[in-house]
Amino acid sequence: MFHIMVLKRKKPDLPDITYDEANVLGWLKKRDCISDLSECERYCYCENFEIDLKAFQKKVGSEKVRLYRTPIAKSKHVIFIQNSSWADAWALYYDVEFPHHRQRKRYHPRKSKK
Repeated sequence: MFHIMVLKRKKPDLPDITYDEANVLGWLKKRDCISDLSECERYCYCENFEIDLKAFQKKVGSEKVRLYRTPIAKSKHVIFIQNSSWADAWALYYDVEFPHHRQRKRYHPRKSKK
């Protein structure tokens, strides 16, 4: 008989973030911690996350997540994770990390409907 071991993780460092915000951090980490702000907003829209990324950046602080203007087009912004270990801790806490295409995602058995 197999037993599934569930690891209880302690809550990562402050500031506290929501499940949806941690999901966005996991998505950004998959893209080398940087993405166009418009592309990240599109991802939030498609996943039905109601996150204002500029307000999120202000909430967590510039030592964790930053918004930069691109040197090519000053009107275009990118979002960048400054502290990737903090972002990784939150993605692991909520179990929303995006594995590499060769890695397998952890198996979570579905609850049967009875």
